[in-house]
Amino acid sequence: MKPNPRQPQSADWLKRRDHAQRTHEQRRASYREFQRERLLRDWLGGMLAPDQMAELRGPARPTSDLVDEVLDKLDRDGAFALHRLAQRWAELVGEDIARISSPVRLENGVLWIGVTNTTWRYVLEQQFRGRLRGQLKEATNGDVRDIRLVPAGGSASTRRFGNGNRPAF
Repeated sequence: MKPNPRQPQSADWLKRRDHAQRTHEQRRASYREFQRERLLRDWLGGMLAPDQMAELRGPARPTSDLVDEVLDKLDRDGAFALHRLAQRWAELVGEDIARISSPVRLENGVLWIGVTNTTWRYVLEQQFRGRLRGQLKEATNGDVRDIRLVPAGGSASTRRFGNGNRPAF
């Protein structure tokens, strides 16, 4: 059975999308959307029309959700995701591991983690790799699919520990 093309396919069929990329006074209903809304106003009647149309449009979305959506679209190289990971690093991996490591790069779903020395890198690789990968995958909703432990270079340690100074153990 074919779907009826005159029936709305989703609950948000009344949203204005034709001029969505425009801003300020240019953000108005297109001719098609205006005709659809006018027809609905005529159908619903005078006083009920604005309330009914507001209900049909659905709830307003918070601005923070819209900003996150735009930033996710702009984040092609994972820079924003890497920044969010770096901000929450201690709570994601724990204080002990956060002291000896830092996220360095996120590329194609692989998070490169800089580790301060080779001994700690070996310990993390052998004992904590699976747990870290699972925690980071869950925390990023699948953006991080795998991890790679690498020696912390000058740029990674400078970003994480400030002025190139490594923490005292």
